[in-house]
Amino acid sequence: MDEVLNFSKVFFPVYIRELLDSPIELEEDKPVLKIEVNNFIFRVRRIRVVAEVSDSKEGSRWIDYTLRDGTGEIILRVWHNTSGTPIPLLELENVYVIFGFFKEFKGFRYISPIIVKKYNSEDLKAWYQQIELTRKAILRTLTV
Repeated sequence: MDEVLNFSKVFFPVYIRELLDSPIELEEDKPVLKIEVNNFIFRVRRIRVVAEVSDSKEGSRWIDYTLRDGTGEIILRVWHNTSGTPIPLLELENVYVIFGFFKEFKGFRYISPIIVKKYNSEDLKAWYQQIELTRKAILRTLTV
């Protein structure tokens, strides 16, 4: 039996493939990811992703940026601001760290951003190492 750990209140570091493949359950009508690591399930709502912008498409109400991190691709959906404040545009082929919410609408999974900042390294391996070290530290505290 897997032990469930609730990380829905923190910006949990994830791989894009986990956003695409992990099972979802609804909590107060909001999707929560169930990411399995060893014999534990991390319940995640707020996410932190580092990825490169590979494409963008503008719609009438939003801009979709395609993000890729080497494990998969997902859309970052930035809604047009109705207050007239300009939306910051992301540059293609640049790497960003994104703090946001995982969303799903009619089977379409995407990220709704809260904070987007340029990542100080083009090397995603450092990000992968950070994810793994974070998870090992969490699991180590639980198994001691």
